[in-house]
Parts: sequence; structure tokens; C-alpha cells
Amino acid sequence: MTTSDRRICYAFDDYHIHTRYLNCPRSNITMVLFPGGPGFGYDIYLPMAKEFAKHCNVVLFDPRGCGHNDFTEVNHTFSVESYVIEAYLLIKRLELSNIILHGVSFGTCAALRFTLDYPELVSKLLLSTGSPSYRFINVAKKVLARVGTPEQIKICNEILWPGKVTQANVKSFFHELSTLYSYTLDRRSAYVDISGFNPAPLNRTFRNYLFQFDVIRELPQINCPTQILAGRHDWITPPCQAMIMHQQIKDSRLTVFENAGHSLSKDVPEEYFEQIRKFLTDSTS
Repeated sequence: MTTSDRRICYAFDDYHIHTRYLNCPRSNITMVLFPGGPGFGYDIYLPMAKEFAKHCNVVLFDPRGCGHNDFTEVNHTFSVESYVIEAYLLIKRLELSNIILHGVSFGTCAALRFTLDYPELVSKLLLSTGSPSYRFINVAKKVLARVGTPEQIKICNEILWPGKVTQANVKSFFHELSTLYSYTLDRRSAYVDISGFNPAPLNRTFRNYLFQFDVIRELPQINCPTQILAGRHDWITPPCQAMIMHQQIKDSRLTVFENAGHSLSKDVPEEYFEQIRKFLTDSTS
């Protein structure tokens, strides 16, 4: 039996949630993936999701204003809380329970918040290259000063930190920073997939919202098995952030990939997918 792939758009009041549902006939467990960015939809996660779907069902969704949604649709309400609300509505609509929640990059913020708000729905938590607090920014700035090129430092200071990414500069923005995010990438041949990316959520987050996010003190409340994944050379969410989560979440495991940056699935694909496979299939997790 092969994995089926369905696209579904659900209407909720004044906005829509575009989803992708990959069904694994061999499994009755479901992973819900929180995308990163902020500003990315589910499209860039499809290659990853197809690997996950070998072992479980996978639900992907576009946060409001991202991906297949109208870029102008209620962008002003974007936040970690909006991620959580939309995921909750979607999970209830799909009648899911005992889910595996997977947060990637900025999506880890929403995954942590969701697990704290709705612990009864989450059986396992998977956190890839994330942070439990806005405090990662000051650490990232120090790493950037050490490993970034003058052009990369300039772009971050003038575009990323002040939240000034636009549709006009977004392609060059990601291209110039690509070697920061991937430890193995050669920028001369780099291709960065920015399909479905909307700068508005990223800008709003870095201008103000992000500095309201901090769940470090709440992390001991998380009781489900948790796998935390990090790249040794991750500049934006350095592995010290993964260590904070590991120390505060009681039933957690930490894996730091030595030859990876922020893009684990590109830098160490075999090790990355194998670690997740073990976590998905381990009944003792």
C-alpha cells in the first residue's frame, strides 16, 4: 500500500487553513508539523513530510497569510498564539488525538505553546532547531559576528533584525544568508526555495512580537516524551537553546548533529531522518 496525499482547505470564520494530509496505511499515529520562518507555508516541508509519512500520517498546514493563503488575509493578527489557535481548530476538525507535534525552527515556539496549552492532545513532542525564548537573538548576534561575512552581517543588521524584508529583496536575502543556515551548502550553487513565503509575519515577529515570547519557566510542565534536535553549527538557534529545553523538559532526549547547521534535513539527511524514525517508532519514548 502506498501513501496517499490530499490537499484540503478548511474555512474558519474570516480566514482559511490550507492543509496537506499524507496518509500512511501502516500507521494509526499522526504527526502535525508547525512550519518555520516565520512566514513559510507547508510547501518547503513536503520532501521532509514524505520521509516522515513512511512511518506515520502527516498533517501540514499554512499559517494565516502564508503559503497558499492570501498574503493580505488577516496578517495583522499573526503570532505564536494564532499558530496555536489554527492548529487546534484543524486538529479538532480532523478529530485527531494523541498526536506527535513537530515544530521546526520558529515552529518550535508554537509547538511548545500548543503542548503547554493542550497537553491532553500531544503524545510526543519533536523539536527541531528551535528556542524556548526570544533570548536566542542575542546569542545569534554574537555567533553572526564570529562566523558571518561582512555582507551577511550587514543584511541582518539592516533587514532581518529590524524586520524590513520585502518581496523585492527576499530572494537575495535568503540567497546571501543560505550558507549561514546550512553547514554544507556552497552559496555559488545554492538554490533556496522561497515558494509560499510571506515577509509580513517575519517582519512583525522581529519588530515586536518575538520579544514577548518566553516559555522557559513553563517547560517543566511538559510531561510527554520529547525529542530535541539541533545542529552544532546553527547560528540562529544555537545548540545552547536546545540544551535549555533539554534541561527543563523532564522526559526529553537531545541529539546534536556535529556536521549540521540550521538545515538538518539538508546537512545530515540520513542521520536526521533516522533519529526521527526511531522516535516515531519507539514505543518506550
